[in-house]
Amino acid sequence: MRLVLSAVALTDMLAAQIFYADETKHREAFGLKPKQDDSVFREKLAERDDDFRILRDLAKAQKHVKLARSDSKGTRVIEGAHQMTGRSTGAWGTRAWNTGQMNGLTVAGYVVTLNNGSVRNVLNVVERAQEFLESCIKP
Repeated sequence: MRLVLSAVALTDMLAAQIFYADETKHREAFGLKPKQDDSVFREKLAERDDDFRILRDLAKAQKHVKLARSDSKGTRVIEGAHQMTGRSTGAWGTRAWNTGQMNGLTVAGYVVTLNNGSVRNVLNVVERAQEFLESCIKP
């Protein structure tokens, strides 16, 4: 689980790195006011991409355990850290040796159940959010 939690946190941190690497450009592109920081930038990113929205909420839930407040648009997709769980990806011996499996779980076996009841693979969310962030830094 540490690898999954780290992937979520580092991808969320990447949003801040992108913001401060070219703050003027991103303030103009996203219509941010002078005192608005990278948390507002993350909110604007979440409005544009569903995977980043999930990732942002997962990162906050990791830190705070429970998300007591909604964002300004009321678009929180999870309520707390308990919504991320591990699921078995197959019986022992059914996967290739040395592929990260431990007690029936792999890092690919972690899912998040959204408030609407849908279930998403956490690493798929991370990968898609990273692709979205990379598209934000392309000229």
